[in-house]
Amino acid sequence: LMSMQDALTGLHNRHYLDSNIQQILARANRHAEPLIWVLLDLDYFKRINDSLGHQTGDNILMVVADILRQNSRGSDHAIRWGGEEFLAIIPAQNFKKCIQIAESARIAIHSANPDKVPISATFGLLYIENAIEINDAISITDNLLYRGKNQGKNQVVSEKYEPNQR
Repeated sequence: LMSMQDALTGLHNRHYLDSNIQQILARANRHAEPLIWVLLDLDYFKRINDSLGHQTGDNILMVVADILRQNSRGSDHAIRWGGEEFLAIIPAQNFKKCIQIAESARIAIHSANPDKVPISATFGLLYIENAIEINDAISITDNLLYRGKNQGKNQVVSEKYEPNQR
C-alpha cells in the first residue's frame, strides 16, 4: 500500500492528491463551493541545499510544513508537491481571505529563519468558482507562481479564474 504522507514533512503527498482529487472536485461542485489552489516554492532553495547541506534543507522543509499546517483548517489539503514546492487546495473560502492566509504564511516563512538561514517563498494563488480540470488548475497556478518569481520572488500572485478569459 502506497503512503499518502510525505515521509519528511508529514504533509500529504502527490499520491494522496492523485487518490483524492476527484472527491475534492466533486464535493466542491456538489456544494457549489469555490476551490482555491495555492502553489508555493521556496526561493533560492537549491543554493541553500548546495551551500549549507541537505540536513539544513530538510530542516527548512519541515519548518515550512509546520507553518502550512498552522495556517490550514481541517478541510484544507496541504501537500508536499515535490522538492521545495508545496500545494494547498482550500475549499470554500472567500478570495480576499485566501490572499490574507497566503500572505500570513508568506510572512511566517520569511520570518522563520530556521538554523539562522533567511528563507522566503513565492506563492501562486488561483481562486476558482466553477469546475476546472486539475491539469488546467495546476498549470494556471504554476504560471502565477512563476510570474511572482520573475517579479522578484517572496510574494503572493493571485488571480480569480474566469473560464472565458483563457
